[in-house]
Amino acid sequence: MKLNSLRVSVLSVVLAALIGAGLTAVPANAEAKQPAPSPSAVQGTVRLEYLGFNEKTAKANGYEIRTDKDGVKYSIPVNTPKGVF
Repeated sequence: MKLNSLRVSVLSVVLAALIGAGLTAVPANAEAKQPAPSPSAVQGTVRLEYLGFNEKTAKANGYEIRTDKDGVKYSIPVNTPKGVF
């Protein structure tokens, strides 16, 4: 009888420990902080230059190039009524 009592006690302690560990376990990545990128990895200067519209490409994709009253060109879907944009 003592052997069964000891076995039940040991199993109870092990079970309690496993349940306790399961309830308090935190995934390793939950608290892991990602390092901030170094400034040199995200800094830079690029000169942008407007090269205009490619009318052939615009037409192939369902757009047309129009010019507004100020001479500014813009692309707009084909069949859009004049004056909508």
